[in-house]
Amino acid sequence: MSASYDGEIVLWDIAAGAQLQRLSSRDTRPDGRTWPDTISLCDGHFSPDGCGLVVTDVAGQLHYYRWVTRHESGGIPLACS
Repeated sequence: MSASYDGEIVLWDIAAGAQLQRLSSRDTRPDGRTWPDTISLCDGHFSPDGCGLVVTDVAGQLHYYRWVTRHESGGIPLACS
C-alpha cells in the first residue's frame, strides 16, 4: 500500500509489481458524493485482520476503507472471508 500527498492510495501486488486497486481521498464524503478537491494523505496502516485500511490526512481526519466479505459480495471470492 502506498498513500501520498496527491490524495491517492494504491494497493500493490508486490510479487508481480502490479497495481491492484487505486483509491482516492475525493471518494470519502459521508453522503456518498465526492469532494471537489483531493485531500493530502499522511499515513496509512492495514487493520490487524487485513480486511481494512486506515489512512490519515493533513486535516487530521481518519479515513477507513473495508473490503467486503464473500457473504456480503454475494458469493464472489474475495481476500476477506
